[in-house]
Amino acid sequence: MKLKQICALKQNDGFTYVELLLSLFILVMILFITGPTLKIFSHIELKEKSFDIDVFIEDIFETEFEKEDFIVETNRLSFKTKNGLITYRLSNDRIVKSIDDKGFIPLMYNVSEFTIKEKSTYISLSIKEGDNYYTINIKK
Repeated sequence: MKLKQICALKQNDGFTYVELLLSLFILVMILFITGPTLKIFSHIELKEKSFDIDVFIEDIFETEFEKEDFIVETNRLSFKTKNGLITYRLSNDRIVKSIDDKGFIPLMYNVSEFTIKEKSTYISLSIKEGDNYYTINIKK
């Protein structure tokens, strides 16, 4: 039995030169394509300032959809939902979300102004983030 195992090991010659050249060719092609691809992606510039307002709008409208009631204060907007009291407020140049006055979820950064005004049919939010001004109207 051992003699058959030894003969089987001796028949395994390893890689041939053709297989080695083929694998090196594939490696060189991958490296050849990677350089220009990375150069293309390095020139793409993301406008990060739009992401904060998008996240905030998505979150506040999702909460507004689930609201049972709301409370409007000068720099604070609260929604009563089945999950508790969800509050949006300005804290240390950030708009943060908290649930039942617990937790601290930052939604927007670099906010210098966050005012809330209650109108007859809607709530108006005015936000100043850096040099950008945003107005969001939420239906009552």
